[in-house]
Amino acid sequence: MRLCPNCRNVLRVTGDSCEACSWEPQQHEGIPIYLSNSDQTDGSFVDYVNNYKNLSEADLQQEIVDGAYLANQAAKLITYLGTDRFVSILEVGVGQGFLLRKLKEKYDSARITAVDISIPFLKYVKSTVDVECLAANAENLPFKEEFDLVVASDILEHVINPIDFLLSVNTALMPDGLMALRVPFEDNMLQYSRLLGSKYKFAHLRNFSKRNLSLILSQAGFQIERIHYDGYYLYRRRTLFKEGGGKRILESLLKRKYPSDNDVSKIPNWLGRALMKPLEIVVIARKKRIITSMNDAS
Repeated sequence: MRLCPNCRNVLRVTGDSCEACSWEPQQHEGIPIYLSNSDQTDGSFVDYVNNYKNLSEADLQQEIVDGAYLANQAAKLITYLGTDRFVSILEVGVGQGFLLRKLKEKYDSARITAVDISIPFLKYVKSTVDVECLAANAENLPFKEEFDLVVASDILEHVINPIDFLLSVNTALMPDGLMALRVPFEDNMLQYSRLLGSKYKFAHLRNFSKRNLSLILSQAGFQIERIHYDGYYLYRRRTLFKEGGGKRILESLLKRKYPSDNDVSKIPNWLGRALMKPLEIVVIARKKRIITSMNDAS
């Protein structure tokens, strides 16, 4: 079901105005915009949207994260989904569409919807992948029990209110639906400090470990089924391989198999984690409870 982002009532007809509050969806260059009235007029949120518009335009001109790494990560995440057949899929935060194209390739018969706050990213992926695209606040997704899979890769660290995002995903999922969530693992937050030269006001806003991620997912009504540590670069090698003979041996062995530094991320996770500290953690979690009040918390 499609929800009105303004009052959260069900829209009787997708694309029509809301009978309860008279909210009307807008369009920008062919992209439907599902933002609440308060989001559209809130100065802080408008600032947030403009930040990601600027970031996405810069990324489309010159990749901020190497495309080979993103393609490798997308291919790995697809394997984590197992053999389930999904009928309806939502990807939140599509970027340049590396993962979206993999989802389309594997689940070609599924109905796939792409959501982002960045119009430039949505315009780009719409021109390359045949899926529905719409602009929406990830913390206020306009869906109720519509998808059996929601994928969010490198999104939770960017949202302003992470629990609102997770509750919004919970609402968007069908009962017993699955969420695939990738976030940075024990990230170095200094690189996002504006005092130390970061260009963007909003970048990674928080850090994650297995413990704090497990806690917030449980609070949001999810049960973790699988955890994967991935995202490997040589500069994250463990102490034994940072200097001397250990360093030379590791670099020599990896260069034979992975000539490009970005292709090191193709390494099997069990081996990568033994040699390097992972950049990211992926959680496959299932919706187990509907959360509508504080009393629903476990």
